[in-house]
Amino acid sequence: MRYAILAEIYRKLDATQKRLEMIDILIELFDKTELENIRIVIYLTSGKIGADFEDLDIGIAEKMVIKAIAKAVGKSEEIVTALFAKKGDLGEVVEAFKAKSTQQGLEAFLTDGKTAAEESLTVREVWETLNKIANLEGKGSAAKKINTLVGLYAKATPLEAKYITRTVLSQLRLGVRDLTIIEALARKYCTEKDARKVIEHAYNVTSDIGFVGEILARKGLEAVRQIKIQVGRPIRMMAAQRLPSTEEILEKLGGKCALEFKYDGERVQAHKNGDKITLFSRNLNDISTMYPDVRDALKASITASKAIVEGEIVAWDPQAERLRPFQILMSRKRKYDISEMKEKIPVKVFLFDLLFVDGDNYLLKAYPQRRTKLEEIIKEEEIITLASQEIVTNASEFEAFFETAIESGCEGVMAKDIRETAIYQAGNRGFLWIKHKFDYSSAFADSYDFVVV
Repeated sequence: MRYAILAEIYRKLDATQKRLEMIDILIELFDKTELENIRIVIYLTSGKIGADFEDLDIGIAEKMVIKAIAKAVGKSEEIVTALFAKKGDLGEVVEAFKAKSTQQGLEAFLTDGKTAAEESLTVREVWETLNKIANLEGKGSAAKKINTLVGLYAKATPLEAKYITRTVLSQLRLGVRDLTIIEALARKYCTEKDARKVIEHAYNVTSDIGFVGEILARKGLEAVRQIKIQVGRPIRMMAAQRLPSTEEILEKLGGKCALEFKYDGERVQAHKNGDKITLFSRNLNDISTMYPDVRDALKASITASKAIVEGEIVAWDPQAERLRPFQILMSRKRKYDISEMKEKIPVKVFLFDLLFVDGDNYLLKAYPQRRTKLEEIIKEEEIITLASQEIVTNASEFEAFFETAIESGCEGVMAKDIRETAIYQAGNRGFLWIKHKFDYSSAFADSYDFVVV
């Protein structure tokens, strides 16, 4: 598949903000895409080169792109920078320069004398080249990244160069979200009424829309139904809504709920597969190397051989036995000096949910069942413990627990539905979980009188 076809689709998507029109354009794209390219096309149209949890950072900043454009079109970096200041979009900058280039100028970049038709970029070539750029590391890698990008520009038409640039900078800005792609996939490949729901569920448990789209295109919806949770592949995390008062929260949750401390740290989804522990952040980034102490502790603490649990990593003062601020924990987010920072900033993990254990999917089980099973498989120790929890049935009990959470150094509480319908809503933000923080609690607001002098 020629990349020019994809670039033209992007141009059409760029020209509309209407979701239904976007879906029709995406269906047109899937009509034109061969099966062997469907996963790549979905990734690129999402503005990515792989699944969210894959460590595929292209690693090219604006200054590097300016150097690449200058080298590709034979202009100075100052001239490129000046046009960038005017347009505010390096994609449009390279498009403008390429459009002005003569055919002879373009051919000067081709070293083997092939014709323009023979040199047409393919979708796979662009994707493989961007992956190559992402994997370049070490001394001299910046120059290699720039030169590799120049090679793409040499073969690209003005429109292709525009969208290659935006992809490289993670600024594709087509307005196409994953749910829009899911809707288009359902309409293109399915007739079943529940197709969208099935595809979305598969996406939520795999965090890989390209993988799901390829399975659907090649094997159909029934194959997508068979997609299961895989330990080591993150599940898109459930999120909470918010309400201003304890009374509203209790009413929303049926008059009774479980309250948990809301810790001010980094949410983590931990996967145990035998002796291997993999840690994923809220954004599905693999953060395993940043927390070797957490990995070791979870390996000993989780008694099941395979499990997926969620919790919060917080900075911890072992002498005072107190939580430390979130900003301190962020010093642990690094690629280097990890052992030193592990000693300097100890952490504690408060676990609060269980999604999978030894072959059993717990996503569709009610929250109380998940919590009970979590307690069964966790052996608490110095670093690993369970989130503080209490069942409350009225506002006074709620507010008392809330005060305890604040006094303990937490930012508030998480109220959780304990009815039979309280499943784990992967990838969704709903009212089965409701967060209540000090900064927007009406119950603890004081009033003041002021005089202007």
